[in-house]
Formats: sequence, structure tokens, C-alpha cells
Amino acid sequence: MEDISINDVVQISPEVKHQGGFWAGNFLTVTEVFSWGVQGFCKTQDGFAFIRLNKGQFHKIGRVEWVLQREED
Repeated sequence: MEDISINDVVQISPEVKHQGGFWAGNFLTVTEVFSWGVQGFCKTQDGFAFIRLNKGQFHKIGRVEWVLQREED
């Protein structure tokens, strides 16, 4: 797996289908790194969508300069 850290930005592979829709091509900000892959969020018009991706389902494209903060309910 690429050297991935918290706050890195990855692009979701065109092959990925996830519950609730297709995430292919979206950018995900990494919030957790695991041996099997990553967890992170995509910003949507309704807020944030948290997604888990396995190794091979994403490619690192960079690092965020500013991290969006979730508003607590």
C-alpha cells in the first residue's frame, strides 16, 4: 500500500461501488489508516459521507491544507 497518513487525500477507484451510490472518482480525506485500507470522508451537498476503502480501491493524490470540521448534531 502507498504511504498513506491521516489528512491525505485519495481518489476513489472507478471500480468502487458503495452502499447508497457510486463513489468512483470522488476525493476522500483520510481520517483513519488500517492494515486493510483507510476510512475517510467525502463532502456532499448534505454534509459528510464516511467511507471505508480497501487496499487497491484508491490512489493517493496529495494532502489537504485545511481540514473541514464536521458540525456536531
